[in-house]
Amino acid sequence: MAKITNFRDAGDTVLASLEGVPDVVRKLIATQIATFTATHGKYSTACELADTRRLDRDAAVKAIATKDAVLDADILALADRLVAAGLGARKNPFASFSSFAPGALSDLAYEKSIKATRELVAKVLAAGAPADVQKAGNACLQAAKGVEGALQGLTQPQTAFAVAMADRDAMLPAWQKDMTSLKKHAAAAWLDHPGVWQAVFGKPKK
Repeated sequence: MAKITNFRDAGDTVLASLEGVPDVVRKLIATQIATFTATHGKYSTACELADTRRLDRDAAVKAIATKDAVLDADILALADRLVAAGLGARKNPFASFSSFAPGALSDLAYEKSIKATRELVAKVLAAGAPADVQKAGNACLQAAKGVEGALQGLTQPQTAFAVAMADRDAMLPAWQKDMTSLKKHAAAAWLDHPGVWQAVFGKPKK
């Protein structure tokens, strides 16, 4: 048996290998096989749920990145509008309204970027900017709201994933115990069939 570090795959491989063992040999450890099969089944189910929860979490993370990309684009658009309106210099269009240049604003952590964007737009709108600049500013506010909503949308799937992982990991000690028992009983019961043990469990560790 090839070395496998993933417990679910290792269990699947052992059980599949046992299917190829002659009945008369396999029956010698029937009780241990049944016990491990049940334990492994529960562990596999927990793994599948954790995998599903991981995908949900990853989708929420992707949604944040997508919304943030929109905000970054709108920030650059606002910068261009300010320059065109004579309210900002090309070197740093936001100099009169924020301590952050456009690139620096986009590079901030999500929460800080949302806060800084709102403060920037509030000052731009208060300055009596022309309609096209105000439109660009409002687009930034809408995009910031989108990022904020996506961040809030991460909470539930992140928690569900953490719970699923904890539940899965809590089952591992029992899985390892039953796997160890299976190997030990097989080694004792299959003294006359050493090749079978190696075929099912692989070479013993030195």
